[in-house]
Amino acid sequence: MKSVLVTGANGFLGANLVEVLAGRGYRVLAGVHTPVPPILKQKVKQLEGHVSWHQLDVTQPEDWRALPVSPDGMIHAAAVTPVDERDPLGTVEVNLMGTLNGLEYALAQDIKRFIALSSASVYRDVPDGEGPLTETEPVRPIHSYGISKVAAESFVTLYRQQKGLDGCSVRMTGIYGPWERPTDARKGMSPVYQLLLAVVRGQRLRVYDAGGSGDYMHAREAARALVHLLECEKLEYDVINLSTGVSISSKRLLEAVGQVAPEAPIEWVADAHKDDADLILGPTRKGRRLSVERLAKQGFVSNLALEAGLSDYLDWLSVPEHRELIEGSSA
Repeated sequence: MKSVLVTGANGFLGANLVEVLAGRGYRVLAGVHTPVPPILKQKVKQLEGHVSWHQLDVTQPEDWRALPVSPDGMIHAAAVTPVDERDPLGTVEVNLMGTLNGLEYALAQDIKRFIALSSASVYRDVPDGEGPLTETEPVRPIHSYGISKVAAESFVTLYRQQKGLDGCSVRMTGIYGPWERPTDARKGMSPVYQLLLAVVRGQRLRVYDAGGSGDYMHAREAARALVHLLECEKLEYDVINLSTGVSISSKRLLEAVGQVAPEAPIEWVADAHKDDADLILGPTRKGRRLSVERLAKQGFVSNLALEAGLSDYLDWLSVPEHRELIEGSSA
């Protein structure tokens, strides 16, 4: 495999995918719907592979037809992640219809491997329990985003089973790291983003622990896992969880932040003052982590320690050009 199409290539995870692929010498067709940050263009020019940027609104069939070459593989990362229900039609149009357009493109171009990004939000309303959530767990989305992802997964499975497309859906969770920033397609920022941005700003952040826990995974580690699935000899499953497989408590997360940034202006808020907190860390999926058994069977196990990931991200945030990108997005 020599060439890969990445949709949503200037988004949070898409940018990390472009970096990892170009770093491995791939020719990357980067499909984007909004302007590409100059710092991202500059960064990938320094890598071994070649990246070409192409206008691609995934909801528009004519944009798909205008792509100039047939890639060997495809990672469909384009999505919208709204924090409210103001535009469920727009969410479905991008996340479901955009995926359908991508599937049709993949069939027409005889693409050898198709990876679609899904989300652990499909598990949102899970029953109480202590065991990890496997891919066979009944899906329980409660918002249009999760519902659109469940529907998109169903079509990926349909195209795999009935049309012979070699593809799968990958359920992501707890991603943090480089290139995360507020955009029209991404409104809610990760807890790690909020914590470390407060660190580099020297801004006090009051945190309330509402029994918080989550699976936290560095974005480049997630990108490496996705590229591994792109490259592996055979996909054994049509749906795969992508996580570290480790549930991190709020206390553990704050301890790790304190280790990489001892002067972090972060303080706990007591129960009596929780309404004054800047950040509330609550449990995701009732504290149940994702099973990564399928991912391990496909040959990928995450071994990046939390402190190492946070340190890397803190270094990235400390680069002036990266800060300018984030501050501009936050304005």
